[in-house]
Amino acid sequence: MKLTVYFDGQYWIGVIESEKERQPLIVRYLFGSEPSNQEILSFVQKDLMRLLERTLPLNRLERPIRMRKRMNAKRLRRIAEKELRSAGIGTKAQRALKEVVEQRKVAVHQQKKADKEALQERRYQLRREKSRQKHRGKA
Repeated sequence: MKLTVYFDGQYWIGVIESEKERQPLIVRYLFGSEPSNQEILSFVQKDLMRLLERTLPLNRLERPIRMRKRMNAKRLRRIAEKELRSAGIGTKAQRALKEVVEQRKVAVHQQKKADKEALQERRYQLRREKSRQKHRGKA
């Protein structure tokens, strides 16, 4: 059994690697704020076994489509690294700023589209008016 505690950018997470019925068992536990040694020891003594008993081994879980076939270890590592990189920005403030920027970008895009359509409609109306004037012989 192995317990790894790491910081994912926002929360402290514990990953427990074990075996159950000769099958690998991996459990993720969210600590929240940085746990002290006493909190980790308390977790191991009280909650760890209960958590492991409720968890199914990996072979009983449905695997993603790309993981059903045997894959090259290097490819698996690249996929895992890519997913870790794409996890996004770590803090709530950074995520909020990114969301505001995205909303602003969408709003600007919609405004530009509306302006472009209005300009096209105006040009069309001018052409129609000019055509009418020509038809009446005033141009």
